[in-house]
Amino acid sequence: ANTQTNLGVIMLYQGANTAGKEGLNILADAVTKFRLALNVFTYQKYPLAWLENQYLLGEALREQGQRTEGAEGEYL
Repeated sequence: ANTQTNLGVIMLYQGANTAGKEGLNILADAVTKFRLALNVFTYQKYPLAWLENQYLLGEALREQGQRTEGAEGEYL
């Protein structure tokens, strides 16, 4: 799960700094990594790791939402 988090962080920053559809695809991969890590880092067992991954997931979704137009962007 730590590896998934670390990969997600790298993808979050890379996606945020990559223009266009490619950047959005990288951000989508980051979201997937954070969600995978949250399968292990539950609030009950690892509250600090859970909090970190929730925050990072939110940042990735926020970045996706800002870069996606229309109703889909508002949903994110």
